[in-house]
Amino acid sequence: ATGLASGKSLTGLVDRLAAAKMLASHRGSEAEKLLTTLATDSVPSVQTIALEHLFAIDPALILPIIQETVDSPDVAVRRLGADTLIACPTAKNVAVLAQLLDDRDPSLRVHVCNSLVGLRPVASMHDASWEQNPVCTALFQCYLREIAGCVG
Repeated sequence: ATGLASGKSLTGLVDRLAAAKMLASHRGSEAEKLLTTLATDSVPSVQTIALEHLFAIDPALILPIIQETVDSPDVAVRRLGADTLIACPTAKNVAVLAQLLDDRDPSLRVHVCNSLVGLRPVASMHDASWEQNPVCTALFQCYLREIAGCVG
């Protein structure tokens, strides 16, 4: 898989896709490192396969590249970024997740909003008052957008 993952030409694309698929059944630091490299590929289909495998191993493996993931032009990649943030709910991650409430894809906005509702009871989010709670803040932003959509 390592040899296949390094190809950058058009035929290299097929090699990178094959490498990402081959790594599905592998575990360990080398597989994770290679999947992380593939998860930052310039081709969304390669990114998606690699991110799915990393997520299956441990969603936290995606956190070092989360900003690239949520900033991707591809909605499938951004959705995997959102799912990673949902699976690893910290105040910092919820703040990044809340940014996706403005995503250009309406289905991702709805997914993020619904997921934030599901995060409401997460214990680690109850450290602050409701005004400082990132889940509450993000839900309030979602609510305001819905009202603006109904009025406008």
